[in-house]
Amino acid sequence: MLKKVLLSTALILSACSSIEDMPLPITSKSEKAIEFYEKGRYLQEQGEDYEASQNYEAALRIDADFVLANLNVQVEDPVQRRKYRDVAVSNKENVSDAEKLQVEIWMAYRDQENDKVIGLAKELTKKYPNSSESHIVLGDAYINQYMFEEGMASFEKAIEINPNSFRGYYGLVARHVVLGGPIMLPKEQRDEVKAKKYSEELIRIRPNSPVVYQIRANIERNASNFKEANKLYQKMIDVCNENGSLLKTTALLISGHNLMFSGDTEKAMNNYNEGIAIAATPQRQHNITFYKVYAHLLDNNYYEALNTLDGMLEIADQTSTSKERVIGNKAVIYWNKMMVHAHNQEKEKAFESLDKMIEYSEMNVDKDNNRQVRGFNGNKYRFSAWINALFGNYQKAKDQLKEHLKYVDKEKDGPTAMNNYYAISGMVSLMEGDPEKAVQSFENRNQQAEGEIYYNYFYGLALKAVGRTDEANEVFRFISNFNFLGWTTGVVRNMAQKALDS
Repeated sequence: MLKKVLLSTALILSACSSIEDMPLPITSKSEKAIEFYEKGRYLQEQGEDYEASQNYEAALRIDADFVLANLNVQVEDPVQRRKYRDVAVSNKENVSDAEKLQVEIWMAYRDQENDKVIGLAKELTKKYPNSSESHIVLGDAYINQYMFEEGMASFEKAIEINPNSFRGYYGLVARHVVLGGPIMLPKEQRDEVKAKKYSEELIRIRPNSPVVYQIRANIERNASNFKEANKLYQKMIDVCNENGSLLKTTALLISGHNLMFSGDTEKAMNNYNEGIAIAATPQRQHNITFYKVYAHLLDNNYYEALNTLDGMLEIADQTSTSKERVIGNKAVIYWNKMMVHAHNQEKEKAFESLDKMIEYSEMNVDKDNNRQVRGFNGNKYRFSAWINALFGNYQKAKDQLKEHLKYVDKEKDGPTAMNNYYAISGMVSLMEGDPEKAVQSFENRNQQAEGEIYYNYFYGLALKAVGRTDEANEVFRFISNFNFLGWTTGVVRNMAQKALDS
């Protein structure tokens, strides 16, 4: 097997650093395969996942046993994706320690062995202390366990080794800026000044990357500077047009969010429709159509949200050639229908959708290998408890929560393992007329505000009911000024504003 590292990631000796950045080794029997892999990794780092996967697949057409390409390739078909990962696992003894450790880290993530993830990542940095990549892997492992101080230090170490580390600066900025997924610092620790500084570094390092302008724009949108954000989103669109990047779909989508929160619903919907029309695959079209649903919720148009979901259901069979993926898509549609019906006070339809969501979700559970079984059961009882709470079936909700608790594993599920249990318990106590007990339940959570916006609305109501008005208003103010679109914002943002005004 050939061990080669391309010049694009060769030893870097920066005038700003006295340490040579030693890239982690890459093993393949083909230099051309490594070229494709390196290009894929570069694109994946900046969010261009579809183009990245095309390069990974090109590498695998040349070298089917290429461990890192099999480990990182992203394809829409979950069956094929598992096959690629199986090849990486079966060949991990044939490559370098770095590659073997990366595969074992992925396996530990898959099996939710959080301590093992950190242990393996530490081993990677011990074996490769002068690699910025190894410290980024460790930083991600720490952040996944909400170990922010350690995680940030690891990203800083990566930048110390390589002052042009894109992933290092991304690791830092993602803790301060809403980027739609990464775990963030508690809101009181977020710093707009630092976020801008890190984002400017990303622009310096990759000025032709669309995603750097998205990150910078998100900072402005977070501060309700919609005009300035719109200029930056337009820059993102312009860069996509220049490069032919498929991130134009994302650019149109998030530009639409910005327009939505600034009050221009019609223009926002035009952006959503254009983004959907140019999406690379039917699956991608399906995924982003949910944002139209949430935009309708934000506009208090629940029936149009349901019409959109019904339209998605009609063409769900066309979203993928993978039966498993289609089943998963239908499960998610019914989850959303359940959520919308419940908040539109349509009890019978909400419970019908709950049953359909459970039915489709169970079809994809790998019972033979005992994978996803615990997660499926935990979610089944959690969602049932939630919907019963919303419709006043409090004893039923409590019973379902007890069942949910049987499937919670604090060690495997991490610091937020109990969040859903405490949050729904808080909702039940509040609705039963015991706000003090509700506050206690809500405050037992390991809070991450963006992930908890929906439940935090009820936390605000409980705080207000016990006379902690200033704290309640702070919660409502945060929600009513949260300018990022999801189902949670669609449902409670306007209600939070009303609570703040009352």
